[in-house]
Amino acid sequence: MAVIDPKKHATQKSFENKSGSSANVEKKRITAGKKFMVPVGAAYKMKNDKRILEMALVCVEDYNDTKEEGAIHFENFYLTERALFRISNWALAMGWESAFDPDKLESIQDIMLHGGFVGIFDNREYNGKSYLDLKWFNIADDKTRAKNGSIEFNDDEMEIIKQAEQAYPKIIKYKKENFGDEYLSVGLANDSDEQDYEELPF
Repeated sequence: MAVIDPKKHATQKSFENKSGSSANVEKKRITAGKKFMVPVGAAYKMKNDKRILEMALVCVEDYNDTKEEGAIHFENFYLTERALFRISNWALAMGWESAFDPDKLESIQDIMLHGGFVGIFDNREYNGKSYLDLKWFNIADDKTRAKNGSIEFNDDEMEIIKQAEQAYPKIIKYKKENFGDEYLSVGLANDSDEQDYEELPF
């Protein structure tokens, strides 16, 4: 896939949201509601014979006060022309308006380092089962930003992010060993170089 301009593919009209807590990463689950999410890891993997981008997001602030700070959510982005609107919506909500290549982990990591976004989660029913969807990506306009537009985190928020980054490789290992997930490349938001692993180094 070529470099894309997120402003051309996004489907949301607005990327704004308003609202202001922290805790440690532990076994928590994201539920429906409004959360400030920060990407901590990303990986290309195979799912249903398709190459997708799987992104790990940690909840840094739970606007619904359901104490979900530290919970990690995995979001899948299909890398097809028809699905470009979702990754474009995410990039713009992160405050990133420049063109990027969704097939290069280095490009994705640049956007991840820009900070976070407000995610609106909702439940949906499909074939009698309930699923949690990340329905909306919104700009976190209540956060302090540096001159380059990236979000500045306080010490409590940085601790949540750091713990999630430390948990991420362990979760990937668990998913590989217990669910047979087929990963092609994996990287943390703060990796300096794109890393492609045939075998993950754990």
